[in-house]
Amino acid sequence: MSKYEAAFSRLGEEALVKLEGPGGFLAVTEAHLVFVDDAGVKRLELSRIRRVGKGEAGTLLVQGEEDSLVLPLK
Repeated sequence: MSKYEAAFSRLGEEALVKLEGPGGFLAVTEAHLVFVDDAGVKRLELSRIRRVGKGEAGTLLVQGEEDSLVLPLK
C-alpha cells in the first residue's frame, strides 16, 4: 500500500473508483471526491460539486459550492 493510499484508508471511506500516480491518489467514494498528495488530504462532497473545468498550468479545477479542488493532470 502506498503512502497516499494509506492516508486515504485512514479516512474510513471505501473507494468506488481510484486512480494513483506518482504525485497522488484520487478516489470517488459514495459521498466524496478525495485527492491525496504530499500536501495532505483534500475532499469535496459530490453533492456540492457544481463545475469541473480546465484550470491553470495543466490542472483540472473542480468547483464546489464553497470549496474547490485543483488536481494536477501530469
